[in-house]
Amino acid sequence: MNIAKILLAIFIISLLFVLERFNIYIKIPGFYGLYNLYLSPQDICGLNFVDEVRRSRESIEKSVSLSCDFRESEFFSSVSNCTLWDKNLRLKIIVSRVFPVSPDKFPEEFIILSGKNDGVKRYSLVMKDGFLFGRVVDVFDRESRVISIFSPQFFVDSVFLSSGVRAILRGNENGFMNVFASLGPIEYADGDVALTSGSKFSLPEGIKIGRLYGERIRVFASVENLVYVSVVVPISDEED
Repeated sequence: MNIAKILLAIFIISLLFVLERFNIYIKIPGFYGLYNLYLSPQDICGLNFVDEVRRSRESIEKSVSLSCDFRESEFFSSVSNCTLWDKNLRLKIIVSRVFPVSPDKFPEEFIILSGKNDGVKRYSLVMKDGFLFGRVVDVFDRESRVISIFSPQFFVDSVFLSSGVRAILRGNENGFMNVFASLGPIEYADGDVALTSGSKFSLPEGIKIGRLYGERIRVFASVENLVYVSVVVPISDEED
């Protein structure tokens, strides 16, 4: 009997490893519901959710003068998602729970439990604690894949707050983004704060990224307490 239990445990562990290693779990019908069933009855991360909602709202309000309409009904109807709207700025902010990721991919990439059904779009920026944290690169019905600012595959168009210098920043796993290219002398921006520029794939403008030291940007966002993130989704004319 003991041997049978050990073999069963080994099988389950191996199965879970394969599901995470090859991203198979996002293709299994019902897996999303099973994960929520495990956590939702007692949202052990409820405080993290409320905190992420607050910080994302404050960040948008301060950085891009967004007047948010936080729908209380959304908060009480879902522990995973929350939506903030402002049609004048044409943005939607979706606060979503982060799915556990395999150690070999974290923190460069991870899965969030929001997808097409929630309004997530490919290439949307992702915030954590009010700071830039990543970008959506793949969108499925109920999940999305995100690459973070800790990934060399991450690029963002930025502008430095005081100097006005524009630069394309590239992610780095050590928490210091690199200046991939710049329009203007980057040395004049030393000590300056980098913000998203508001270009096509860097909407909205004004999200804080980090501070420049030499030719590297020390990012403000942290991987600590990575439970919820906020996805910033532009609203098209067809959605009005």
